[in-house]
This record gives sequence, structure tokens and C-alpha cells, in this order.
Amino acid sequence: MDASASSMLRSAFHVVPPEEVLARRADGRRRTGEGFGLATLTLLGIGASIGSGIFVITGVAARAAGPAVVLCFLLAGMSSLLSGACYGELASRLPVAGGIYVYLRCSLGELVALVVSINLLVDYVVGAAVLARSFAAYVARGVPALSSFAPLARGTGILSPNPYAPLLVLLMSALLVRSAAHSARTNNALTALKLAVIAVVLGAGLPSAHPELLTPLAPTGAAAIIDTTALLAFSCAAARTAPTHLRTRALPRRCPTLVPRAAPAS
Repeated sequence: MDASASSMLRSAFHVVPPEEVLARRADGRRRTGEGFGLATLTLLGIGASIGSGIFVITGVAARAAGPAVVLCFLLAGMSSLLSGACYGELASRLPVAGGIYVYLRCSLGELVALVVSINLLVDYVVGAAVLARSFAAYVARGVPALSSFAPLARGTGILSPNPYAPLLVLLMSALLVRSAAHSARTNNALTALKLAVIAVVLGAGLPSAHPELLTPLAPTGAAAIIDTTALLAFSCAAARTAPTHLRTRALPRRCPTLVPRAAPAS
């Protein structure tokens, strides 16, 4: 192996010391502020989870798993909880911008951080496209006047175009570009509205529930439960971004049971 190849290999697996990353924290605070508070971070994670996971994916999951969709939601929730705890631990030790790229760069090297970050970005892009497409279909069905201008918006095939989906993505992107604080306030309001809608649906639906329909619990088998759990976990993937906004000392100190060794790092 020549010198250039050896240098490239060392650079690809170069591990950045955490101290070097933390040394930039003070300058980052001066440029970006102290970050979001605990309530905003919590609503950010909830809003990223219940949007697609509850309003869009539930019907698909119920058709695939049957009554066992309840177990699928529990398993997906446990997966998200463990993932969030890991992200919270890492974010408390390295409370800087960068997310998973910074965490892997400080542990496994540049190449691994780049590959995993690209994979995660693809996950987010696909998730945003799925959510925008589904929400646009709801809009087209709920507002006939809109679908009359775009008949293709009612299509259900995988290649059926929907002109409202990219417009929705552009609208959300413009909201994010305007300012983080403004988008956070918008997310807080929308999340509160979604929680209120879920409360109303539960309150109206529980008296009409039929427990006998829960048997057989898994008519489609264990494989369908696993596949549906993966689908629901995918719909909640965006919730993992919440800990990456942690740049203050408030969250680690208020969550000692989840990140017991976070205080020395902060």
C-alpha cells in the first residue's frame, strides 16, 4: 500500500476527540443561542411521531396486522424509547449541532459517520415524501374544489403524481428557513391541536368499542406483526431528531435516570 492510499485510509477512519468538538461549543452558543427548552423538545418529538404514525399509517397497519396492531404500536414505541434514550445520552455528552454525524465521528471515524448520515438523510427524505403524499391525498379527498384542479391527486398507485405534495414540502421548508423559533412555535401549536384531536377521537370511540373483535389477535401471523412494527417505527423516525437540538444543560439535569453520567460532560 503506497503512502497516499495509507493516508486516505487513516483519514477515512480518523476519530475526532470529543474534547475538540466540545471546545467549539462556546462559539456555537454565541451564534445559535441556548437552544430549545424542555417543553419545546418534548413537543418536537411528539409532533414528529404522531403525525404520520397516527393519522396516516394506522389504517395501513391495521389492515396488515389486524387486532395485533396494538402490539405493533407497543413494540414500535419501545424501539423509539430506546433509540431516544441513546440519542439523549449522546446529545448530553456532545451537546453541539451535528447529530449522529458528530457522535459517530467521535467514536468510529469519518467514513462510518458519513455513510450512516447519508443513510439517515435518505430515511428522512423518504419519510417526508410519504407523509407529504399521504397528507396531500387527505386534502384532495376532503376539499373537492382542490381535487377538481388536479384530478391526479386522488391516485393511489405508487407512481400516481400528486401536485400538492411538493407544495406542502416547499411550504414546510419555507417555514423552517424563516427561523427555528418560529417553526418551533408552529410545531407546538400543531402538536397541541393533534393531541386534542386524538383525545376527542378516543373519548368518542371508546364507548363504542367491541372487545370481542380483538380475537383472533394475530390472524395474519407473526411475520405481519414484525413487518407492521417496522413500518410504525419508520413513521416515528423523525422523533429521534429531538435530542440533537440539545445545546443546554437543562435536559440532562432533569433526566438523571436516562443519562446518569451526563452532568460531567456538560
